[in-house]
Amino acid sequence: MIFKIYTILSNESDILNVRTDENGQPITDSNDPNRYEIYFIKDVSGTILPTLGVIIDF
Repeated sequence: MIFKIYTILSNESDILNVRTDENGQPITDSNDPNRYEIYFIKDVSGTILPTLGVIIDF
C-alpha cells in the first residue's frame, strides 16, 4: 500500500490592500495626499489531496 499527499496550489490574483496606522486609519501617500498607501497580498490557495495507490502483481 502506498500513501502520498499532493498539494495543489493555484495562483490567484493578488489582493490590493490599504496600509493603516495603529488606530486603523488609512495612511495617505506622502507624494500625493489625495491617495492612500497601498500594498499587495500574495494570494495562493491550495488543497491537500490524500491519495491511495494499490499495486497488484499477477
